[in-house]
Amino acid sequence: CIVLTFATAFLVSCDPAEKQAAVDTTYTVNVTLRGLDSGTLLLTYQSNGEYVSDTARSTTGQYVFTGKSAEPRKAYLQIKDARVRSLAFYLENGKITILASRDSLANGTVTGTTTNEESKQLEQSRTAINKRMDDFYRAYENADKSNKKLVDSLDAAYEVLDSQQRAASLEFIASHPRSYVSAYEVNDIFIYNPDVKEFDKAFNQSDSSLRVSQIGRQVSERLTIAKQTDINQVAPDFTLNDVNEKPVSLSSLRGKYMLIDFWASWCGPCRRENPNLVKTYKAFNKKGFEIVGVSLDYPGEKDKWLGAIKKDNLTWLQLSNLKGWKSAVAGQYGIMAIPMNFLLDPEGRIVGKGLRGADLEAKLA
Repeated sequence: CIVLTFATAFLVSCDPAEKQAAVDTTYTVNVTLRGLDSGTLLLTYQSNGEYVSDTARSTTGQYVFTGKSAEPRKAYLQIKDARVRSLAFYLENGKITILASRDSLANGTVTGTTTNEESKQLEQSRTAINKRMDDFYRAYENADKSNKKLVDSLDAAYEVLDSQQRAASLEFIASHPRSYVSAYEVNDIFIYNPDVKEFDKAFNQSDSSLRVSQIGRQVSERLTIAKQTDINQVAPDFTLNDVNEKPVSLSSLRGKYMLIDFWASWCGPCRRENPNLVKTYKAFNKKGFEIVGVSLDYPGEKDKWLGAIKKDNLTWLQLSNLKGWKSAVAGQYGIMAIPMNFLLDPEGRIVGKGLRGADLEAKLA
């Protein structure tokens, strides 16, 4: 009996699956960074809606992070106090190896765990697209933003590349329903002005176990909000203060076609779009069109908000609680990027979303 018990215990302890399970209760991230023998790396990821950071220091160019992760989560590796793009990878229990150089951290190689290998498969499927996107970003950074014709052409080029990346992601999602990469891809590609039917289809292709994960619950919540703010839905009511601290409710403004415009004084694309809004407002205001600006400016920066309103000649109603991205109204409407807007009919029903420039004018006409 003693021998049998010992033998059984020995066999159990030597079972490869059990041994691997024991190892995978923690993660070890080994980073070799050429060109940075001495320095500090930052590892950042999101957990339960909050950002968590860890640091690793070295004088040999070898950096190590250790810890536990309840499930795979997207993480970002960056060099402290250095202006270089971060490296995105999946943090999960197991051994992860990263090899990169200081000047091209974002292009480092990541090996060692299932989710990172799956991520590599996706990236390989869109290598050519990503290269063209990198070229685009370089061109955009160096472009003369005052040249409207050039900016419009760059925006059009981006839309083409973005749709190609999106198609590759949707193909991966359909063929990898149990992968955390799929869940994060759904989150990323439907982050701005999502097509709700496409969003719903992509999310429900994922395995049920993935849908109840932390990232799955986050995506599910965003999908619910997207459905509530989709075309033909009555726009959710809210109350915010105007520039004179007077509370104004959305429902009190019904009776005209109205654009809810989410923007901020610090948002470059918003400020570039404002002249188009001014033009459209002048053309349609007397015909029964109004705009309500909802600013995501930050606490203590009311002067910047008011200054932008004056400088851009925004003569319509402006509302804000000056809480930036923590604005409850932004969360209520699923705002993850700005500028973003919702066009309402006189009864408060949503009849358009994400309309800019000529598209807004055409819709109103």
